[in-house]
Amino acid sequence: MTMIQVDRESMGEVLKKPRILAEDVLDARDKFPGGGDAGAATEEIASIVEFISEAARMSAAAAVGLTAVATAALDDVMRTEDDIVDSLNRFAADWTD
Repeated sequence: MTMIQVDRESMGEVLKKPRILAEDVLDARDKFPGGGDAGAATEEIASIVEFISEAARMSAAAAVGLTAVATAALDDVMRTEDDIVDSLNRFAADWTD
């Protein structure tokens, strides 16, 4: 049987980088100024910039969400058998009450 070991601290550091980058993108997007008015071309450029800005927001939000899911999964992987039994017992108690 193959055994896989996971170092919680190292994985936490690995997951920190994409989350920080995604949060930086969201912060930069929020600070991005609106466009001025110089006619029809400006409206088209403003629309394109808004689409790009929204795509950046969605991408960054996805990265933040994925790192949160990965962190939660990592926390679950690091649980001991006793932790799991306790959790299942609490879950069962909630359903029987």
